[in-house]
Amino acid sequence: MRIFFFFLLIISLCSCTDTTPKFTQVQIEEVFTDSLNTIRDIYAKDADNIWFSAGNGRVGVLQAGIPKLASVRYNETTLKFKSLSVQDEVAYFLHPTHPALVYKLDYDNEEAKSIESVYVDEDASVFFNMLAFWDAEKGILVGEREGSECLEIILTMDGGNTWKKVDCSDLPSLVEGEVLFASSNSNVSVAGSNIWIATGGKKARVFHSPDYGKTWEVYNTPFIQGNGGMGIFSIDFLDEKHGVAIGGKWSDKKFNAGNKAYTKDGGKTWKLFANDAYPALQKQVSFVPNSSKTSIVAVGDDGISYTSDAKEWIKLSDKRLEHIYFVSKTVAYASENGTLYRLTFQ
Repeated sequence: MRIFFFFLLIISLCSCTDTTPKFTQVQIEEVFTDSLNTIRDIYAKDADNIWFSAGNGRVGVLQAGIPKLASVRYNETTLKFKSLSVQDEVAYFLHPTHPALVYKLDYDNEEAKSIESVYVDEDASVFFNMLAFWDAEKGILVGEREGSECLEIILTMDGGNTWKKVDCSDLPSLVEGEVLFASSNSNVSVAGSNIWIATGGKKARVFHSPDYGKTWEVYNTPFIQGNGGMGIFSIDFLDEKHGVAIGGKWSDKKFNAGNKAYTKDGGKTWKLFANDAYPALQKQVSFVPNSSKTSIVAVGDDGISYTSDAKEWIKLSDKRLEHIYFVSKTVAYASENGTLYRLTFQ
């Protein structure tokens, strides 16, 4: 009997062992380049299907290492697709302004079946920073309208067939000078039925909806804030409770205070970490999938950063990247200008 209990104790101890990878280096491999166009967003459905959007109406997928590209025009407008989302066998692409457009691409594993515009806004005062979908049916457009006292929030619940604007009276008010930064197209994060939207400028706050954009609240953060180019540039949530935010000061890209924070309560409260320490300005942050709640990678002007404990960061590379999307615990895809890279963490 004692031997049996001792054996159970060993199993219990082994099952509690932290399997979080402690990365110390990263291998960077170029997998695709388009010298004429800047990649503006990437979405890795899996390791064999890496979607991206770019200038000149370019959309594409790197499928098992083979690029499949298309160019889309709207009347005489040269499109610059800024944000994309891929769900099941549907991909959505956002052109942000004048006219603001959302295109829906139906595809199968071999080829595109159809592409059509499913949302058009001809108003020159609107700029959409981000497109996100919870699933193939439920999606959201996030942006700003000149002179508006609230965010511009447009929802679809039927795969883009119809869209409904959330009235300002149902949204928290913006502070004058509070803005959205979308340099990495990651100022929005979704988990479950939740969505979080990060701001900067005069105020660095987090807007939150727990119910697919129906109701909203806003939370203050201790991030650097006060004017123009400072605040939260990127936000990511692992689940409904644990989130991380990163950003900095655009006018001083070496400034490293008040630009990294973590939450354990769904964004209600945020705690700064690695304050006055590496890294400085970063443009996108991402949890490492299938890992611990504190295993995080960030990319941007200060290279490729990694933390395993949400306390301090290490630099894995000086390589400047704009976007990152994980496909496994150790492999991610990232981009800079017109080049797509595979990152292998070790």
